[in-house]
Amino acid sequence: MHIPKYWAKAEIKVRPGNRQPFASFCWGWSDHSAEEARQVAAQRAALMTERLTRDASFGRNAHDYYADAPLHEEIIQNIKGSEGQSIALVTRNSYGALVLNAAQAMFIDIDFPAKTASSNSHGGFGGLMQTLISMVSGRKANGGNHLSLEEEALANLRRIAAARPDMALRVYRTHSGLRALVTNRIFDPKDGGIEGMLRSFGSDPLYIKLCTQQECFRARLTPKPWRMGIWKTPANFPREGKEADLAFKEWETKYNAKAAGFSTCRFVETLGPVEAIHQDIHAVLNLHDSLTGASSNRPLA
Repeated sequence: MHIPKYWAKAEIKVRPGNRQPFASFCWGWSDHSAEEARQVAAQRAALMTERLTRDASFGRNAHDYYADAPLHEEIIQNIKGSEGQSIALVTRNSYGALVLNAAQAMFIDIDFPAKTASSNSHGGFGGLMQTLISMVSGRKANGGNHLSLEEEALANLRRIAAARPDMALRVYRTHSGLRALVTNRIFDPKDGGIEGMLRSFGSDPLYIKLCTQQECFRARLTPKPWRMGIWKTPANFPREGKEADLAFKEWETKYNAKAAGFSTCRFVETLGPVEAIHQDIHAVLNLHDSLTGASSNRPLA
């Protein structure tokens, strides 16, 4: 997992090519100290200024430069494993939701197409299936009924589980897709075979890219704010000054009150040798199911 504890920013003032001059800022980070983060920020700002000054295609190159940056998220909780090692971090993302970042517990994220995916705000699992009937695929189940997107995704997971009797999966329904957690094995996200494995499950390409770049598996624990009728956090980490702190605390109080009426995912079923849970998965699984409200029937957000 590459999620630094300390962050600092340095200003950039540059005239790229013959374009208008502009001012921006550049982040630096450190696992050790705020001072080291400031030094990294200054170094990156100097490199970025030089690069943008001489390169007219600064927009593309700026994006490329920032692509190597680690996750810029506030660390909320550190979960330890059986030998005292850090096995997961809970962070707050850019819009304010809590996210579980697991070092070796493989979460698999499967999204449905946005134009047809839908959550049932009040019904149970059966009601969700009713809202997801899709005529797009053209594929039919036995008896002539079209498969829903959810049924297709579940059928795919079941096929993979049947072909991998060594792998146990705990499956959840999310607002717009499915989530699975492998419970009996741990994985190295830097392993070259991880991308192919996630693709075989039909995992979201952006999720796969993020896992490999940030060297962890991610699962959102709390709802997206706009799905509950509120906006994202007004003050991102690190918050600068008392006004930013007060604005965040006010938003957090409202967010937590709203989130109490929603779940992030809902448990569906287990597949494979479910009795064997890896010793370092227990803590991750318990935290995940508790914070997501996986056993409740609250609306998904």
